[in-house]
Amino acid sequence: MFFQRDYILRMIEMMGDLMRRIKELMSDLARMKLLDDACLHHTGISLEVAEGLTPQSLEELLQPVPRLLMSEVLFTRAESFTLPTDEREELLHKSFHLLATLWQEGPLCELRANRLLGLKEEIGYRLDSEELMNAARFFMEAERFADMEDAIFQAAELLPDDMGLEERWGKQRGAQRSGKRGGRRDAHVHAERDNQRGISGEVQQSAQRNGQQGGEQDVQRGAQRDSQQDDKKDTRQSVLRDTQRGTQRDTRLKILCSQGADMLHQAAAAKPQSLALANTTREELLAAAQELHLLVSGSKR
Repeated sequence: MFFQRDYILRMIEMMGDLMRRIKELMSDLARMKLLDDACLHHTGISLEVAEGLTPQSLEELLQPVPRLLMSEVLFTRAESFTLPTDEREELLHKSFHLLATLWQEGPLCELRANRLLGLKEEIGYRLDSEELMNAARFFMEAERFADMEDAIFQAAELLPDDMGLEERWGKQRGAQRSGKRGGRRDAHVHAERDNQRGISGEVQQSAQRNGQQGGEQDVQRGAQRDSQQDDKKDTRQSVLRDTQRGTQRDTRLKILCSQGADMLHQAAAAKPQSLALANTTREELLAAAQELHLLVSGSKR
């Protein structure tokens, strides 16, 4: 555990003061310089670089303390400046992602649960199943069991869409590969047709000279058999890829639901007072755990 409650409170107060100072400045250039200096000082990365990195890259680069501070800086950037919607939401997404990865820090979870929930509600459509599961763990540490349950089910229900997105990208890449294969196949077919025409001409001339018939038909039947074999091979490969993707999706869904059910069972074992504060009951949490198992078999919440 990297954070003590007093340290987090001081950090929150510091970032709140920074936001107030930024809002008091009239010049956008001066406001940006103040925030960039704070970002570089507390995280070791300039704000410009941070804005150009993915959430996952920032997570990998930053240790827990600078990761938390980067989350705060990005949130401040999004909330204190007038930005295009996409740019603002991307900053909030990064802030959410970094904060949710710190779910093992109990005191932080208690103090920043409302922040994480607000971000989830605002940019939830950008989140993937892994990010939502981190949010569920964060809410569990904060004993926000109802919010934890919602995040778990959102993650589980999103997973088929995650895989659907991968399938669509896979199909797009497959189409590109097929296009390349098709181009090569077309070139081969044209060459084969030219060759066939040449053979056909020779066969006809030979048939005319020698009185023989049927050479052209033999060539056409051979080309047709080759084409049918290629089609069967492509079909087998497509079925294999679909089966592999389906297996991968089912495995991920089972793992996620298993993790979610374990979390719900742990929450159900919490003290009655904690359950009451979280506005949920032991029976509701256990029922939710059972419902996760139904998702695996294809049922919907």
